[in-house]
Amino acid sequence: ATPDGGCAASVGAPRHQVVYFSAAGKELRAVGKAGGRPLCGKMQPENFISPVGLCVTGNGKLFVAENSVPKRFTRWSPTGTLEKQFIGPQYYSGMFGIDEENPDYIYGDTHGSLIRFKFDYKTGQWNVDSYWTNVYVGTDNAPDQGAAPAKWWPRIRHHNGKTWWCSGNGGIVQLDDGSFRPLAAV
Repeated sequence: ATPDGGCAASVGAPRHQVVYFSAAGKELRAVGKAGGRPLCGKMQPENFISPVGLCVTGNGKLFVAENSVPKRFTRWSPTGTLEKQFIGPQYYSGMFGIDEENPDYIYGDTHGSLIRFKFDYKTGQWNVDSYWTNVYVGTDNAPDQGAAPAKWWPRIRHHNGKTWWCSGNGGIVQLDDGSFRPLAAV
């Protein structure tokens, strides 16, 4: 319930928003853009993928949990402005790789999806820069992409403007802005 007697609800696909309703059930406004964030691409912190849990506090602040990549928990002002985001653990292991050519970028494996974090060495802050969902399995959105088992001890490589995730188990995935392409699995 909201402080004014209404309520807020998380709405999944295809909207991917949090919707506020009056006490009479009339839709008042929504947080996040309709359609949400893309499955792969640059992080859009002010949008959602699969908001699944939420809480509105007595002072009107909104907390939202997402069932997505990256695992994310966000806090919003009573007017719907993003105040803070918390990125949760994806997998408890050493499946991270530093981009040797650009060490501000650290790549992580979530057991199915890949995330590129931008790390600020001065402040110690990590922020999600980009992500690629369902790299291990074909997706409904791109069934022709195939899949690559891109696990274990990644090395990030660049050549002719392209970026590749090269995994310790022989999987190679080309990472583009907004898409990925499995290239090899040994």
